Amino acid sequence: MFAFPHLSELGSAFMYVLLAAGVALVLPSLIDSRRASHRIVLFAIAIALALRYAWWRATETLAPFGLTVDMAASWSLFGLEMLTLMGSISAFVLMSRWRDRHAEADAHAGWWG
Repeated sequence: MFAFPHLSELGSAFMYVLLAAGVALVLPSLIDSRRASHRIVLFAIAIALALRYAWWRATETLAPFGLTVDMAASWSLFGLEMLTLMGSISAFVLMSRWRDRHAEADAHAGWWG
């Protein structure tokens, strides 16, 4: 019987990269960008992963509270990251809306020249 292969940290991280690449290759054939339900599912997954990252960042990586340079640096970077995260989530909400403007674009295609 074969022994179960134990991967190093780099090998384990590479497996996650392969998983993400596989999902990225398969999703375009399964997802229709014109369907609201598909967009809602994708953005819900993206928002859930972003919130999971924010929880991990807040609970595992911040320097302990105190008047130190480490605390000031880690908490200020954390604040900037959370502001960026809020901007990303609001962009997800804005990008979830979709309108077909092919006819309008075709009608006004020659306005410049």
